[in-house]
Amino acid sequence: MRRRMLPLLAFVGLCLLSATPSFAQLVARGPWSGAITPYSAEVNLVLFESRLTSLEISKVRDFTRFTSVPEQPRRPQDIPLLTRYKLYNLEPDTLYYYRVRAGNQREYERIGELRTFPLEGQPTSFRFAVAGGSEADSEAGGLAEIGYQKPLFFVQLGNLHNATPQADDPAHFTKAYLASLDSFARAELVRRVPLVYTWDRFDYGERGATSGRSAQNAFRQLTPHHPFPADSSALFGDTPLNERPVAQAFSIGRVRVLVLDTRSARESTGDPATRTMLGLWQNDWLRRELAAAQQTHALTLVLSSVPWHADAANAEDPAVESWANFPAEKAALKDWLIANAIDRVIWVSANAGALAAQSGGSTPFVLPEFQVGDIDLRPTSPTSGDWTQGPIEPDPTEEFFGLIDIADERLSITATFIGMNQHSREKLRTAVTFRVPSLP
Repeated sequence: MRRRMLPLLAFVGLCLLSATPSFAQLVARGPWSGAITPYSAEVNLVLFESRLTSLEISKVRDFTRFTSVPEQPRRPQDIPLLTRYKLYNLEPDTLYYYRVRAGNQREYERIGELRTFPLEGQPTSFRFAVAGGSEADSEAGGLAEIGYQKPLFFVQLGNLHNATPQADDPAHFTKAYLASLDSFARAELVRRVPLVYTWDRFDYGERGATSGRSAQNAFRQLTPHHPFPADSSALFGDTPLNERPVAQAFSIGRVRVLVLDTRSARESTGDPATRTMLGLWQNDWLRRELAAAQQTHALTLVLSSVPWHADAANAEDPAVESWANFPAEKAALKDWLIANAIDRVIWVSANAGALAAQSGGSTPFVLPEFQVGDIDLRPTSPTSGDWTQGPIEPDPTEEFFGLIDIADERLSITATFIGMNQHSREKLRTAVTFRVPSLP
């Protein structure tokens, strides 16, 4: 009797094993998340091999309870093995874990994390991190330190990689973006902290270079992002999407965040009176967003890949990376802010090679600004300017980044900027507080 039972037990065991998901390494690069809202998010990753997958999402680390989300349909123009997921019906201000599943196999190593944003319109306090230039293969300790600080999200203000060609080469940009995810330090950071990203000189190129279209294609495919308003603007007519600015906006509590594209529409040469950093559409979009946020939000943060207050060593030099090289456009925006009584705005910038801050003022009007410096790259741009603190330049071994803490007390809101190095040492600290009128 016992001998007869053995084959049956073996068969039952094989059936159970085949029905039980196994663990495997399915993800070659990533995952990384972005486009976070209180109720939704996006996740991207690159698989080792072509598989039909889903994403398991759970509020508990051991995935004893989870929901599944199918992958988005793959498009002919997509990078091979790139897989995208859109997550809906999430709960606000909630930590989620996610992992890939293909058939009966689940990813066992690269498990991601993200926290949804708090409800829009409600006073809330939060922390986010921001940094500038880095090398594609960076293993900077600053990237690890950002993760240890547990920010709600991480802003990369340009120069994610340093691989811009002066030719239209889609494969080159795809390779550069994917190479940045081969960095263990960066891969660990974006696996645990959602990414907000815009580009600058070394990951876009010069305005007018044909490489910009390829940079756009790679950016749009690989980077989870909030909607690009320029994509639906009738102003562009039949202009291809990969030639439109990738400016975007989102809200966290009562804070509005505007992410500028300072490269796609830039005209750096010629008469200083006609040079533009943003272009016609984006200047109009920025003004409309600022005017609307003045009525509905306690604070607006404008994220720019280059500084507002830095001087230009030579204002005629188009390679100078600051708003000083665009004097007419800068003056027009400042005059508009004054004429429309727009306050409760802070500029956040990078890629000037130093930590610095301008605490701002109302008489005369001075725009507050936090300049976060760079993780790896040491640009030649000037760091002097109209700063109330700094500039603080790194020593040869230092890597800089910034933390911004938002404390919304309903009747007032404070943004505290902490400039740090990779050893968790504070190099600069400043705070800007605004009184907040009654909002809808």
